[in-house]
Amino acid sequence: MDFQQKDPGIRAILWEQMTELKKLLEEAMNFPTQWNSECISPEGFAYGRIHWELEGKSFYKDEDWPEIYSFLCDRLVEFDEFYQEFKEILITLSE
Repeated sequence: MDFQQKDPGIRAILWEQMTELKKLLEEAMNFPTQWNSECISPEGFAYGRIHWELEGKSFYKDEDWPEIYSFLCDRLVEFDEFYQEFKEILITLSE
């Protein structure tokens, strides 16, 4: 989940409010969550990112595909469950 608002003040407010949901999000995801409020894109713009990473696997290795597919499916289902429960808050934050 990236926070790419051009206004750094708005991005900071959104990030702060997401950290208030941190415990609930991490419990819903059943996988270690990485939080980075200070990412820089190759184009040079700042953004925040919450993400989940499956280390040691590669899309370029056919033998890794089943585990990657399972990882992505699990994270999508878990995030959707979190989103359905907190969507009003998340929508309000993005407006």
